[in-house]
Amino acid sequence: MDYGLWTMDYGLWTMDYGLWTMDYGLWTMDYGLWTMDSFSTCIFSLRSLCLLVMQGSVKHQETIDYFLKIVWQTVANRYNQLVTDFGITQSIGYLLINIDEQDGTTVSQAAALLGLKSTSLSRMLRQLEKSGLIYRESNEGDKRSVKIYLTPLGKEKRQMARTVVKQFNNYLNSHISEADKEYLVKTLKKINQLTLNYKPE
Repeated sequence: MDYGLWTMDYGLWTMDYGLWTMDYGLWTMDYGLWTMDSFSTCIFSLRSLCLLVMQGSVKHQETIDYFLKIVWQTVANRYNQLVTDFGITQSIGYLLINIDEQDGTTVSQAAALLGLKSTSLSRMLRQLEKSGLIYRESNEGDKRSVKIYLTPLGKEKRQMARTVVKQFNNYLNSHISEADKEYLVKTLKKINQLTLNYKPE
C-alpha cells in the first residue's frame, strides 16, 4: 500500500519506497530530528551492535531495541510536525492511508495496523467520526463486525498525508542507495523474525 510505508509485512513496517518504517537507529539525531551522515557508517554500526550483543558487552544505549525505539519515535515525531497543519496526527494519517477507499476496512483490521486492541481503538474512531473524517457501518459480509469508511473530508486528509509521506520518502531515497536499503530491510526482517521466535531460557 501507498509507498510501502504505512503497511505491515512480517509484522514489521516495510519499505518499497522507504519507510514510515524503521530506519532504525542507524541515523544520527540532532535535537530530535534526523540527519543522515553516512548510511554506510550506519550499516557498519548495526553490524557492530549485533557483534556487541553477541559478546554480551553492550550497554543499554547501544542495544538494537534501544535504537529501534528511539529512531521510530523520532520518525513519528517528525511526521507529527509535518501533518500538524492538516489537523491530524501521525497515527491518524497512518490509519486514513490504510482505510480502503472503496470497500472500507474492518475495525479489527485497523486495530491490527495500529497495534491496538479493537476496544482501545474506539476512542480514536469516535474522534475521527466527530471530526467528519470517517463513518462506520455494519459489515454486510459479517454482521458481527463493523467497517470504517472515509468521508470526502477523510479522503482529502488522506491525500494530504500521502503527499507528506511521498515527499519524505523521496528525501530518504535521495540519501540511501538501493543496496543499502535492501540490506537494511533484510536485517530488519531478520530482527523481527528473531523477536517472534525468541523464547527466554
